Amino acid sequence: MSRFFIIRGLKIPETLHISFLENQNTFNLRQLKVLVFLLIGISIVYIIQNRFFPMDGMEAKSINMYLTIFGMIIACSLLYLVLFLSFRKIVSENVKKILLFSFIAVIEASLIFLTFLDLHFSYDISAYIIALMYTCTILWLLPRDFALLSGWTLFLMILSLLILNDSIGIEVYQVVQVFIFYGLSWVMFMSLNFMRTENFMNRATLEEQYTMLETESATDPLTGLYNRRHMKEALLREMARSDRSENPFCIALLDIDHFKTINDIYGHITGDEVLRELAGVLRNSVRLSDKVFRFGGEEFMLILPETKGAEALILGERIRTMIGSFSFSGVRKKITISMGISQSHKGLSLEQIMQRVDKRLYTAKHTGRNKVIWNPDTLGQE
Repeated sequence: MSRFFIIRGLKIPETLHISFLENQNTFNLRQLKVLVFLLIGISIVYIIQNRFFPMDGMEAKSINMYLTIFGMIIACSLLYLVLFLSFRKIVSENVKKILLFSFIAVIEASLIFLTFLDLHFSYDISAYIIALMYTCTILWLLPRDFALLSGWTLFLMILSLLILNDSIGIEVYQVVQVFIFYGLSWVMFMSLNFMRTENFMNRATLEEQYTMLETESATDPLTGLYNRRHMKEALLREMARSDRSENPFCIALLDIDHFKTINDIYGHITGDEVLRELAGVLRNSVRLSDKVFRFGGEEFMLILPETKGAEALILGERIRTMIGSFSFSGVRKKITISMGISQSHKGLSLEQIMQRVDKRLYTAKHTGRNKVIWNPDTLGQE
């Protein structure tokens, strides 16, 4: 049974796990770049403010603590920015996620320390609110990930309140505020997370449907081979590649001998099964770089890149022998094929190559069948 990530009623199949993580990391790293520059800019402003325009009654020691915190935020932001830019293409998605988490955890700790100082001087918890709001609204996280980061923030905040309560005293309303904003962060997170995850699933579904439509438009539904429409595109690409590299390619066109008789004797269902099984033989007989097409009816075509006619002839004979010895389902007679082969040449158009292969198949069919024709002397020197 497949395992799933469960996100507020949405199920992400395990097959989409990697894609989901890549989408999350890409989104979050883009957001973190913005965050880094914002942190640096804000920190510089506050450094200037605390250095030259400190709050009344603040001691030099307290001012230095503020300056130290903002300096650490700048240094940490620059360090992680360099790490993100250096490793984004060479590390795994899990390593990227660890970097992201560690950066957010460090920034949250810094903001809580600022909240600690602010509470000491002005009863202000805005830095704590910013840490929660940024984590829940800007970043795209799984619930368990947000629970870890927000829980880390809440833990540090409670620890700060306990320490401050021993020194200056903390009012009940301040504790209530901390938990209210923590609860609000979860409400906002779950709403945004559901929307982001739903959008991801919709995109994944659309991409899958598009891929299926693209596959259906390029393949023959009976045999699963590429169809004639895709064959034309493949021939043009192979022709262009051959012109650039000056390496020839070959086309082989084959036809099942007396296929109408097979349909008449055994029925069209058996005839379709013969076509499917023959397609399987062809796929298993060629290289990965070769392409097999259903040309139409009982005709099939092979495109053989970087292949000379003599080499294609050897392959054609091997295929003819394999098909002749293959036991086709529901057919109690030997099935044979006829094949024509043509090789590309500089200055020879695609139409001329196709005419040659068609004529050679015609020759094979009308000179006894069950044979492969490639004879350079017959239709012009190749």
